[in-house]
Amino acid sequence: MFRRFILTAVTGVGLTLLTAGPGFAEDTPPVAVDPLNGAWADLAETEGDLLSGAQFTQLTSLAYQTAVVRVCDSHTLDKDAVGKALDKLLTQAEQKLAPEQQDERTAAILIAFGARYGLFIAEAHLDKKAFCESAAKLKDGSGNLPLFLK
Repeated sequence: MFRRFILTAVTGVGLTLLTAGPGFAEDTPPVAVDPLNGAWADLAETEGDLLSGAQFTQLTSLAYQTAVVRVCDSHTLDKDAVGKALDKLLTQAEQKLAPEQQDERTAAILIAFGARYGLFIAEAHLDKKAFCESAAKLKDGSGNLPLFLK
């Protein structure tokens, strides 16, 4: 029942929602009403151009996989790989920023990560079995994003 893996690709237009399981399977049927759609939309609306679409995708993937480890018993996380990926997102600014701007950017990215993590925890508890099954598919499948689950 896990409904989608959300991408907040804000390239001036707004929010892009993909209706796919977190395993990036395209065969997951769309859900007419998701109780957390509004929360995801509000989150995306506040983020602007903090990161590129690809970076938001990676941040969302990191948050999802971290939530999987919290909710599903059969998974662990490659903490070193997560740390490196998150560090890269935090330090890879497209423009040179003043130190205080870099601090604000870092804080905003960490808040965005935490918000995604929280929303995935909430999604997981709507249907824990389906959430963990989707995580198993992600772990067993071959996707385009880095896998941090062990």
